[in-house]
Amino acid sequence: MGSLVEAADPIAAAGPDGAIPLPAVDGFNANVAGFGGAAAGQALSGGVGAVTLPLGFRYGLQIDAAVAGADSRYLGDVTVAGTAAHLFWRDPSVGLIGVYGHYLHSDALSGIDVVAGAAEAALYRGRFTLEAVAGAQGGELDLGALGSINIDPRFFDVAQLAYYPIDNLKLSVGHS
Repeated sequence: MGSLVEAADPIAAAGPDGAIPLPAVDGFNANVAGFGGAAAGQALSGGVGAVTLPLGFRYGLQIDAAVAGADSRYLGDVTVAGTAAHLFWRDPSVGLIGVYGHYLHSDALSGIDVVAGAAEAALYRGRFTLEAVAGAQGGELDLGALGSINIDPRFFDVAQLAYYPIDNLKLSVGHS
């Protein structure tokens, strides 16, 4: 168990081998990306982004967002928007444990809403990472004048084995 000095001053927490522990998140970081295309008279465009913040030395928060619009032959113009949050403990030399949640809304039909909550974990071993998310999701499908249908909660999971042949290049295989 670490002392308060270790929590406040990572350099003072250097191990017997002199290694200085790394923080869960090394600072504020963000990314954004856009996409788009068209085929057979239908179009799709949108964007995704994420922001990650340190919450002390061993904790972090990541917030993801996405929005997309499609011109569908069968549903007309459809917009989908969603957000997710990850609150986690992380030691870059060991792994990650956290909680995850997301909300998604689409205006397809008269509206679709999906919510989820899960636990997530990762185990780091050199250039290999084993990642897992498991939880439940459910929601509601609005059929306008016909009423709405509850989407019963159901289990979901994601498992992935990743390999980093070089820094910042991830190759992975998994199941969802």
